Amino acid sequence: MLLFLLISFTPTCPVKHETFPKMSCDIVLCKNFFILKHILISSMAKQSIDELVKVLSPRIKELNRLIEQMMPGVNKEIDWIVQNKEQSQQRIERLLDELTNYLYQGYGKKEFKRLNKYYASINKEAASDYARYFKEIITGK
Repeated sequence: MLLFLLISFTPTCPVKHETFPKMSCDIVLCKNFFILKHILISSMAKQSIDELVKVLSPRIKELNRLIEQMMPGVNKEIDWIVQNKEQSQQRIERLLDELTNYLYQGYGKKEFKRLNKYYASINKEAASDYARYFKEIITGK
């Protein structure tokens, strides 16, 4: 079984590698998030799953709290970009990329759609790619 989970938000921390009984974990840095990229569960032992939940639950709660704190700033940046008709594709794509990280935790859908709709007025092809990526994240397909 392969699981993808966001586990912590620690911008100043180095990448950590943790091992759980009967599991192999590979954690990679992705923007400001450490993504638990591969949890290969070789045995669905109840004890191992309980340990994993115990370790991840507080980290996921902290991640959600931090995302909630960041969203007002993200909204202000989107407002500024749209109102000032920002043309910097690099700036817009950086923010879209940041929002894709939040989507995995259930945040930023409305903000992503709004910014990508504006981005389509600048670069229709790239915005279309972002829309496809958004759909993949949301539907899991």
